[in-house]
Amino acid sequence: MRITIERAALGLATLLLIAATAMTASASEQLLTSMKEAPLAPDFELSGPDGETYQLSDFQGQPFIVNFWATWCPPCRAEMPAMQRAWEQLQPEGIGVIAINVGEDAEAVKAFLEQVPVSFPLPLDTDSKATQRWPLR
Repeated sequence: MRITIERAALGLATLLLIAATAMTASASEQLLTSMKEAPLAPDFELSGPDGETYQLSDFQGQPFIVNFWATWCPPCRAEMPAMQRAWEQLQPEGIGVIAINVGEDAEAVKAFLEQVPVSFPLPLDTDSKATQRWPLR
């Protein structure tokens, strides 16, 4: 059976791609470490731009989504309308949504809410201390 140069090159390229994929997979496995057990979410007590106080313990026993965001963050701004739609769909099912603003004051958040109104809780972590207790990257 005769093997052409093109077929040999294609076979070699395929082997190199498989080897590169395997090396990448094992390299990424080395970078990731599994967590022994899931950490408990740290409690917080934060005020919202409306003056209402929010605590994590208020949501105990209820599934909910926690988001961390800032008004200066373009992806954060872009996701807020989708989060509002999710909140509207999930709230009747007993699933909460809360978006903790990181490092900003009530005036900044109120100005944002004039452009993008949302009705789910937006507690303010003005000094970022509550956020620093969460295992975030």
